[in-house]
Amino acid sequence: MTMDLAEQLKLPMSHTFKLSMSGATGRAKEFHGLCEDVPIAIGDIVHKVPVWVIGRMEHALVLGRPYQKTAQMSLVETPDGGTDAAIYTRDGTGFVSWTAVRPREKRDQTRDDLLQLHAVN
Repeated sequence: MTMDLAEQLKLPMSHTFKLSMSGATGRAKEFHGLCEDVPIAIGDIVHKVPVWVIGRMEHALVLGRPYQKTAQMSLVETPDGGTDAAIYTRDGTGFVSWTAVRPREKRDQTRDDLLQLHAVN
């Protein structure tokens, strides 16, 4: 989560530090601290997870592996190119599902989609 969002939500940081980590892009990002037990609500399901606080990033909040594991998140790729998602209550008796990526969404094109779209011949 960005520092701006953590401040806006008035979330206390249990630990503060300066730590640089490289993400998927290989670019180093500076982390400032950790917020414990942040409630994340999707539909009627709320899970509390630790959230790392970072200075700046493209999205104000990225739900990573701790959330996915706690919420037993499942992602299913559909034949039409979409992605369906579901999360579950801790006891597994309730769930919420939604379309995480709509079929043929521009930002989710495959290599073959892009080659076909930009082919000269």
